[in-house]
Amino acid sequence: MTFKAGLRLLSLLMCFCMLICVFASCGQSAEPDKSSETQGDQTPETTESESEKGQEAETDWYEPTGHSGKPYEGKTFGVLAFTNDTSYYWHDTDFLIAGDITGDILTDAVFQRYNYVVEHTGVDIEIENEVSMDQNTTFVSAILDGKDQYHLVNLSTQKMFNMATRGYLVNVLNLDTLQLSAPWWDQNAKEQLTIGNKLFGLYGDLGIMARKTLGIISFNKQELKNRAPDVDIYEVQNNKQWTIDYFAELAERIADDLDGDQVMTDNDLFGVVYQGDAMPVAFICAGIRFVGKDENDLPYLNFNNERTIDCIEMLASLLYDTDVARSSSAQAPKIENHSATFRSEHAVFDIGEFHSVINNRVLEWDFGVVCYPMFDELQSNYMTCINPHVASTGTVPNTITDYDFVAYMLDELAAAGKNYLNGAFYDIVLTSRAVRDEQSKATLDLVSEHVIYDLGYLSSWGISELMRGLVNSRSKDFVSKYGSEEPRIEAKIKDTVDAIKILVD
Repeated sequence: MTFKAGLRLLSLLMCFCMLICVFASCGQSAEPDKSSETQGDQTPETTESESEKGQEAETDWYEPTGHSGKPYEGKTFGVLAFTNDTSYYWHDTDFLIAGDITGDILTDAVFQRYNYVVEHTGVDIEIENEVSMDQNTTFVSAILDGKDQYHLVNLSTQKMFNMATRGYLVNVLNLDTLQLSAPWWDQNAKEQLTIGNKLFGLYGDLGIMARKTLGIISFNKQELKNRAPDVDIYEVQNNKQWTIDYFAELAERIADDLDGDQVMTDNDLFGVVYQGDAMPVAFICAGIRFVGKDENDLPYLNFNNERTIDCIEMLASLLYDTDVARSSSAQAPKIENHSATFRSEHAVFDIGEFHSVINNRVLEWDFGVVCYPMFDELQSNYMTCINPHVASTGTVPNTITDYDFVAYMLDELAAAGKNYLNGAFYDIVLTSRAVRDEQSKATLDLVSEHVIYDLGYLSSWGISELMRGLVNSRSKDFVSKYGSEEPRIEAKIKDTVDAIKILVD
């Protein structure tokens, strides 16, 4: 049967309400029917209408061009991933393979992706599960021993830069047959993360861990309606009026001393809760770039200017008033956990990440999702970014000997990730189950389209620490803080640039 014929058959089966049967027959096979890539959405807690929406949302099947037959059949592709499942969020579920279909949407999608690629390519994929987030010991030992045992290593973004400057990673732009312009690779990352025209990490549909960390803001729909009945937050966002100043005024308006004791405590209602990472992310979402790049694609500091100072003032009005906003990482007064405060209905807005949307599924009350605010109404669009401390990037160790084989498998895994993982995590887990209104779905689509990879924030040069230090101490004294840190930051940038310049392609 051809692919198109398979789609026609699937449509007929859906018309006769036999979707569950299709799933049961396809989900167990090593190479599932390509017309059913979202078939994992069959759990007891998923309604039929949600499942049908998931099926309709993803109708394309992605395959690398020019990959015919099984040219590498019998070879082994080694993966090193952080898969300590004591934390649902901060590990690579992308490579944690179950023994069979389990009924969990994401787990089954990972299982299906793995089995599809193994059968489709004839390549054995060996996955080593690193139980510590610090993969340095295992990874570096293999590099120093010259072992060609790993072809893909998932490192946190900051560790990726560290390993690159030590000469342990391949410049992926040298993988000549890698289809980097394909839709399963993030084009923003490809363009923005180069240093000296070298790129050492891959983002896209190879995995969903980085996607979990995209910055968003959740809000309590009923509480917002009660306290600001004239505000349609989605209309404000759609009209590009959702700015830092608007957010600050709204947060102040809705905060409430519930017990009337004239002191804001955990028993009252805050307008917004957050943690220190909100500051650098808010800067990026406001269109500020910590570093620029010169004609040689080399980074330089770029944010000591009037716009930055203005942004500090605006963010201070939003985040520093402890009668309105509370942080879980600032000096006292503080809260223990910003997301827990939100879920206990003691905050209207929670500045967080995509993973918090999944966590909010337990709520019995309705919540919505909006973007980080813009600097002003003149900004071109809403933006977001990843969390560099945990967001995984796919890296290639410099011990590999067959570049074409590695490129072939990376494209196969990423394309299959777009077919399976993207559908399970994004289209179904987020937009069909966790998020409870169409406007929130549109928000998630919106921020996913404008992910910014700012080298200054994602590296370990000290810029992120500078910005978190400001917000955690509730300081507006950017000029002096920047002045004291600038020499150290510039020295770290220079060390990175010098190390990458001497790397041999």
